[in-house]
Amino acid sequence: MDLASNLGGKIEKAEVLSAVEKYEKYHVCYGGQEEERKANYTDMVNKYYDLVTSFYEFGWGESFHFAPRWKGESLRESIKRHEHFLALQLGLKPGEKVLDVGCGIGGPLREISRFSSTSVTGLNNNEYQITRGKELNRIAGVDKTCNFVKADFMKCHSQTIVLMQCMQLKLPAMHRCLWML
Repeated sequence: MDLASNLGGKIEKAEVLSAVEKYEKYHVCYGGQEEERKANYTDMVNKYYDLVTSFYEFGWGESFHFAPRWKGESLRESIKRHEHFLALQLGLKPGEKVLDVGCGIGGPLREISRFSSTSVTGLNNNEYQITRGKELNRIAGVDKTCNFVKADFMKCHSQTIVLMQCMQLKLPAMHRCLWML
């Protein structure tokens, strides 16, 4: 099954087993060493997202987060409503610039940009997700107001970025931060 065919970046079937084996070697239960994993975290994280992105998109759509659902509301409707709520909570005004750190394939940045008439840049360290996000931006017609920057947030040291709002979901591993430029 090809979950993301003709829609941007994807991992070829022939590369999946190799990517899984390389990813597993970072973990102790497969003989990996903690020091090596920490030293090579960028490679490990990228291998993980190369492998799971299509599955995330298949299960969640373009926004890799959850949102509270109202009775009778679809998952997509709840996510869209929550993204609109975030834009309103941030007080975003037309023409402003927003940075979405850890943006995945950019579902929230596209929705928030359309809803608030802002320009949103997604910061991501995964080339596969950036390629996919750029293609989805083009398809959605927001490639002039939404873009991506490939960077490792763990190595960003800019004092010009001011935290405006951080949405912490009830699942510890899932979070999304929106920053105002």
